[in-house]
Amino acid sequence: MKKSGLNQRIALFWEQWGVHIKGLIFPVPVFNTHTCLFTLRSGESNENLTNSKLNQEKAEVNAFQTSVPWLSLLRCRAFWSVLICHVTHNWSFYTLITCIPTYMSRVLGFSMSDNGLLSAFPYLVQCAYAQLAGFISDVLIKRGKLSTTWVRKLNNCIALGGIGLGLLLVGYTGCSRTASVLIFATAIGLMGSASSGFAANTMDLAPQFSGVITSLTNCVATLPGIFGPMLVGYVTKDSSSLNNWRIIFGVSASLAWFGALCNLFMTSGRRQHWADPSMRENGSSKRPA
Repeated sequence: MKKSGLNQRIALFWEQWGVHIKGLIFPVPVFNTHTCLFTLRSGESNENLTNSKLNQEKAEVNAFQTSVPWLSLLRCRAFWSVLICHVTHNWSFYTLITCIPTYMSRVLGFSMSDNGLLSAFPYLVQCAYAQLAGFISDVLIKRGKLSTTWVRKLNNCIALGGIGLGLLLVGYTGCSRTASVLIFATAIGLMGSASSGFAANTMDLAPQFSGVITSLTNCVATLPGIFGPMLVGYVTKDSSSLNNWRIIFGVSASLAWFGALCNLFMTSGRRQHWADPSMRENGSSKRPA
C-alpha cells in the first residue's frame, strides 16, 4: 500500500510539473553543446581577431589585473552610496516579496488562486519597466541630455522614492482592493529603475573592480532578506490588522527615503581616481566629482 501511494504521488507530481521540469532540463544539453563548440581557450584562438585588436585587448586585461585598492575603495563616498542604496532597496524588495501574499490574503481578502497572480503581477511590471528605464537612461547619456551622475541619481530616486511613497499610500488606502493592487504594481514596478541606478553604477566607478564592489554590497544587502521578514513576523502576529502592516510599510518607506537622500549627496557617475590605471601610475590624487 505504501508503495502504491508513493507511486500515485509521483504520478500526480509528474502530471502537474512534468512539462515545467522538461522545459528546464531540455536547454541544458543545448547550452553545453553550444559552449563546447564556440568557446575558445584564448584570444589567440579566434581567427576573427586582428593582431592590433588582440594586442589592445591584452593591454586592457593587463591594466585591469591590479590589486584591489581596499583602503581607497572603503574611503570612497560613491561606494558607500551604492552600498546604502542597495541595502535600503533590498529591505523593501525582500519584505514585500515575502509578505505581499499574506497581506493580500489576510487584509484584502483575496482567494488563493487570485492571490498568486496578483502577488506576481507587480514583479512583471518591474521587469518590463527595468528594460524601459535602461533604454531611456542610455538615450539620455548618449545624447548628452544628462550626465551619467545625474542619470544614476535620478534612477535611484525613482526606485527608492517611488517605493517609499507607494508603501505609505498602501497603508492608508484601507482595504480597497483595486487601489492597493494598482499602488503595489506602480511602486514595485518603479523599483526596476534600480537596474539603471546603483546596480549599473559600479561599472561607472571602477569597471575593473565592479565585481568586487557588487560582491561587497550584495553581501551586506542580503541581510535585509533575513531581518525584514523577521520584523514582519514579529510585528504582524495579528496579520489581519491594518495598523500592524502600517508599521511595516512605514519602516520600509523610511529606509527607502533615507537611501534616496544619501544618493542625492553621495552618488557619482565618474570613474574614481583609484580605479584609473593612468592616474594611479602618475600618482595623481585628483578625485573625480
